[in-house]
Amino acid sequence: YLVNMVFSGAGNWRAMIGAGAVPALVIVAATLWSLPESPVWLLTRGRRGQARRLIASVTNVATADRLIERFEHRRETERRQDDLQGGGAAQRTGSRALLAAQVRPALVVGLALAALQQFGGINTIIYYAPTIIEQTGLTASNAIVYSIAIGVINLVMTIVAIRAIDRSGRRRLMLFSLAAMTVTMALLGLAFVADFSSVLSLVFMVLYIAGYAVGLGPVFWTLIGEIFPPSAHAAGSSASTAVNWASNFVVSLVFLPIAHAIGQGETFWIFGIVSLLGLLFVARYVPETKGRDFEEVDADLQSRFGRRPAEASR
Repeated sequence: YLVNMVFSGAGNWRAMIGAGAVPALVIVAATLWSLPESPVWLLTRGRRGQARRLIASVTNVATADRLIERFEHRRETERRQDDLQGGGAAQRTGSRALLAAQVRPALVVGLALAALQQFGGINTIIYYAPTIIEQTGLTASNAIVYSIAIGVINLVMTIVAIRAIDRSGRRRLMLFSLAAMTVTMALLGLAFVADFSSVLSLVFMVLYIAGYAVGLGPVFWTLIGEIFPPSAHAAGSSASTAVNWASNFVVSLVFLPIAHAIGQGETFWIFGIVSLLGLLFVARYVPETKGRDFEEVDADLQSRFGRRPAEASR
C-alpha cells in the first residue's frame, strides 16, 4: 500500500518492482562480502582450523574448542550407530541423510512446524491487513496506518522473544504462542461473524500478532537448527524452509477466495483450528532444546515418537 501510494499512476509499475529489487540486491552484495561459511560445513570438510578461528571470533578459543570437540564426538557417535545398523547411513549427507530412520522424527517436526507457522494464518494478517481492517468499517487511510502499527508490534514482540527464548525455553514459548493464536483467532472470527465493533476486531488482530511474534514466529527458526543431526542439519533446515515458503504461497493464494466463499470470520476460525492442532502437536511431539546437547534432544525426540534411543543404534 505504501509503495502503491508513492508510485501511484500509470506506467510506474516498473518503479514499484525496482523499489523491491533494491533491498534484494543489497542483501546479495552483503552476503558475498561478509557472510562466512558455517563452522559445521567447514568441519565436515576437514577445515578444523578455519572453523576454530570462526567460532572463536564470536565467542572465545575455549568455547570454540569445546564446541568442536562436541561436534566431533557427535559425528563419532553417528558412525558407531551406523556400524551397528550395517553401514552407509553415517556417510549420507545432504538430502540422502534425511532418509535415515533416526532423522525421521526431526524431519516430521521440522516440516510440520514449517507448515503450521503459515497455515496458522500469520501472513494473511500481514499481507491483507489493510483489506481486513477496511472490512471492520475503518477508512482506507486508517487501515494503512493500523497495518503499519501491526508491523511495529510484530517487530517489538519478536525482540521480546529474542530475550525470552533462552530464559523460558523454546517449547514453553511455542505452547504459549499457539494457545494465544488459537484464542485470538477464534475471537477475531467471532468479531466478524457477530459484527463486533472495529475496535474489538483490531484488538484481537493485534493480540494475535503479538502471540505469534513472541513464540511460533522466531522459535521455529531456532528449533530447526537444533533438532537435526550434523549429517542432516543443512538438508533438514533447507527442507523445512522450503515447506515454510510453499505453505506461505498456498495460504496467501487461497485466503481471499475462501474468505469470499465462506466468509472472513469463518476463514479465521479455520486458522484457529489449525493453531489448536498445532498446540496439540507441539505438546506431544516437540522436545525442549534449551540448554541440552543434541544427544539429549534426540533421545527426547525419539521417545516422543515411540522409539527408544537404543532402537536407533540397534
